[in-house]
Amino acid sequence: MKTRIIACAIAMAALTGCVGPQISERAAEARPDGQGSVEVLVKGVASDVGTVYGSIYLSTEGFPEDKELAFTYQSAAAASAKDGAIVLDFPSIPAGWFVVAVLHDEDGDEELTVNALGIPKEDYGFSRNPDSVFGTPPFDDAAIFLNPGASERITVTLQ
Repeated sequence: MKTRIIACAIAMAALTGCVGPQISERAAEARPDGQGSVEVLVKGVASDVGTVYGSIYLSTEGFPEDKELAFTYQSAAAASAKDGAIVLDFPSIPAGWFVVAVLHDEDGDEELTVNALGIPKEDYGFSRNPDSVFGTPPFDDAAIFLNPGASERITVTLQ
């Protein structure tokens, strides 16, 4: 019985993304000198209600729950979406590994709203569009390398 309770607790933690801090080999790598720019095409904006937030993380600190700990973040009114898409421009991003996290915040609370089981009620997505059905994907699964002086164009599809 005790084993079953522990297994259920671990399963719930995994489903809700509450499994502790992430460890990332890519985020720990030394950054090259210089910077570049990142253009993020956000697809799948399903309604014109609320705000779409895009955050760029250079490490696992705060990823993806705390946009205040992100390197930078931007927002756009969901009503500005054209054909369900919005473009967010990030002009001065340090070269090296980074992750983009996107949230379509329909209720205006500036965080991902979940139901009683921890299942998201709002749309979200990450760079490289990793499968994140069972919680936050590992930083390294969503990480993209930005070369000095480069301009990256990436697509994040909300789910």
